[in-house]
Amino acid sequence: MTWEQATSLDQLHAGPVVFRSGPRQLALFLAGEETYAIDNRCPHEGFPLSEGTIDGKNYLTCNWHNWKFCLKTGDCVIGGDDVRTYPIKIVDAQIYVDLSPPPP
Repeated sequence: MTWEQATSLDQLHAGPVVFRSGPRQLALFLAGEETYAIDNRCPHEGFPLSEGTIDGKNYLTCNWHNWKFCLKTGDCVIGGDDVRTYPIKIVDAQIYVDLSPPPP
């Protein structure tokens, strides 16, 4: 696994955080007690998902064309393509994201 420190819990409590690592851009969210990391760009037309809206079931809606994604799995439930999600671990109030390549 390739863990990189992305942000702190304090920063995430203030709102979504965009984390950049090389060509990757991830959106990190705190929804209830759960922490999530997904690709920041909507696969439809590239709108930043960090500016989306989260509902009470932890679904993220892209505010541009209303595509909807499950924050846990990245599955697109309204629209077309899924987004990638990333494993997270929290150590001493710091959030780390696993940037390993996805399974084949």
